[in-house]
Amino acid sequence: IRGRRLSLFSLALGIWLAAMGLFGILSRAGITTITSGDIARAGWPLLLIAMGLSMLVGRRVRVHVISSRRPNSTEFPTQIVGDLRYGADPWALDGDLNLFTGLGDLRLDLTTAVIAPGPHHIRVSQLVGDTLVRVPDTVSVRATAESNIGDVAIFGERRSGVGYVFLEREEIVPGAEAELIIEARLRIGEIRIERVPTADFRVF
Repeated sequence: IRGRRLSLFSLALGIWLAAMGLFGILSRAGITTITSGDIARAGWPLLLIAMGLSMLVGRRVRVHVISSRRPNSTEFPTQIVGDLRYGADPWALDGDLNLFTGLGDLRLDLTTAVIAPGPHHIRVSQLVGDTLVRVPDTVSVRATAESNIGDVAIFGERRSGVGYVFLEREEIVPGAEAELIIEARLRIGEIRIERVPTADFRVF
């Protein structure tokens, strides 16, 4: 029987996934307040360190990103490793929007946008990290959030778990000329979609 040598990255990944599963079960049972999302947020920087060390000692770690622009999309900002922040400065939303990040946090601020009338599809995809989408209270919203491991929250309603977590909310604003159709997908971590009152609009 030949032994299989594990790289630092494989070992760290295995421990990380096992810890998320364990704390997901314990938190749902009320034994601890630490959730799988907490482990995901705390663990991915250590995973990057393990990946770097594995590369330095000659163990190859490959990251593949496959993406395609949808015909009606106006943007496809992509960040493989690191934080992606969109909407820090005033901007215009006059079509569909697609955002992707691999490892890191994703922040989308729609309160700084001039939103054109009509429906706008916003698709946010992430592998590992935290996703935050800030939505103004002047537009109608249909939002879905799904995660394999972690927490999802839309307008204050929250769900968490391991395997498949899904949440859907719809809020119609009477007289609103614009509608946002938000789809947020994440493998590991936390998704938050928040309403921001007009008086509280600020860059974060």
